[in-house]
Amino acid sequence: MNVTGLVRWPDATRRRFPLAVIGCLGLLVALTTAARAAVPHSVVTRDKAALIGVSAVSAGNGWAVGGSPAGKPVILHWNGTDWKPTVVPTSAARGLAAVSALSRTDAWTVGFAAKQDVAVTLALHWNGSRWARTPTPSPGQGSALSAVSAQSAADVWAVGDAPGTSATSIVPLALHWNGTRWAKKPMPSPANVTSSGITSVSADSPSDAWAVGSSDTASNTIDSLIEHWNGSQWTVVPSPDPGGSIINLYGVSALSSTDVWAVGSYVVSATQETLVLHWNGSNWTQLPSPSVGQSSVLNSVTAISPSNAWAVGSGGSGTVVLHWNGSTWAQVASPSPGGDNGTLASVSAVSPANVWAVGTNFTGSKTGREITIILHWNGRSWVRS
Repeated sequence: MNVTGLVRWPDATRRRFPLAVIGCLGLLVALTTAARAAVPHSVVTRDKAALIGVSAVSAGNGWAVGGSPAGKPVILHWNGTDWKPTVVPTSAARGLAAVSALSRTDAWTVGFAAKQDVAVTLALHWNGSRWARTPTPSPGQGSALSAVSAQSAADVWAVGDAPGTSATSIVPLALHWNGTRWAKKPMPSPANVTSSGITSVSADSPSDAWAVGSSDTASNTIDSLIEHWNGSQWTVVPSPDPGGSIINLYGVSALSSTDVWAVGSYVVSATQETLVLHWNGSNWTQLPSPSVGQSSVLNSVTAISPSNAWAVGSGGSGTVVLHWNGSTWAQVASPSPGGDNGTLASVSAVSPANVWAVGTNFTGSKTGREITIILHWNGRSWVRS
C-alpha cells in the first residue's frame, strides 16, 4: 500500500527512491553481498525497527512491518493497547516491505528472501495464530516484492520488480493470489525505457486495480509509471508530466473506479517537490500539493472517502503529513521524533478518527540506533504512539 519502493534496485535506478528509504533498505540487506544467516524466530523490539509498511483493520487490529539495524525483519501487531513484536518465520529472515490486512485471521506481508545469496520474492500469510511463507513465482535472479493489496481472501495483488534482459535492467513484476496459489500476471513496460519498476499497488475490485512506479528512459531521465488492471490484463496508462527530469510515484490508493490517488515527487531546478495525481475515471491530473523545504516527497497515500484522504512522507523539517478535504491538499502538523531526518513511509486509515502512519528517523538516538516512528490520528491531531 500501500507501499513505498523498498526493493534493492540496480545502482543505475536506485536514485528513483527517497534517500531515507534507501537508507532503510540498507538496514535490511545488501543483495550484492552474502546474505545474513537465518535467525530462527526472530523478534525485534519496536524501538529498534525501521518501519516501512502499515495496515490497520479496526481499533484493535493493525500490522506494521520493516527491518532492524541488524538486518532482521520486523512484524509488529496492534492489539488496541500497544504495538507488540511477533514471530517471523526463519525462512523470511531478510526484508519485509509492505503489509495488507483483511481481518484478524487474514493478512499478508511481502518482500524478499535469499536463496543461495540471491534475492527471491517472499510472501507471508497470517492465519490468526502465526505467519507462514507461501510459495511465490520468482523470475530471474534478484526478484523482490515491494507492495501488496488484499481485496478479499481470494483476490490479493503483490508487485515489485524482476531482472530484465540486460545485467542492469529491471522490469515490473505482478503476482496474484486467487485463494489457492500465487501466479505471475504479465505487466508491460512502457516503450523506449531501459528499466521499469513498481512500488505500490491498490485494488478496489477484482476488475479494477492500480499500480505505480517509475521508468528510466534512454535519455537518462526518470518518468512516472502508472499501470491498470481491468480484470484480464495490465496496461500502461498515460500520466501527467509535471516537468523536471526525475518524476517518481511511490504510493497509490484506489477508492473506486472513478476516485484514485497517486503520490510521489518530482525534481525541478534542483528542488524536489511533492507530487499528487488523481484519477477521475477518465484521466489522471495533477493537483496542487504543499512542499516543505528544498526536498519534499510523499511516500504513501490512503483514501477514506471522496472528501477525506491522507498522504505522508518527509520534507525539510522531518515528517510531512498532508490531508485532502474534498477540495484542497493542506499540511497537518505531525511529530518528527529525532529531528529533521524523520520520514513517514506508509499510512493506513480505519476511519476519519483512526489513522496510522509509520516510518523512521535515520539520525539515530543517543545510543546510535534508528528511532522508530509510529503516529496516530485521533480525529483532532497526530500523536506519537
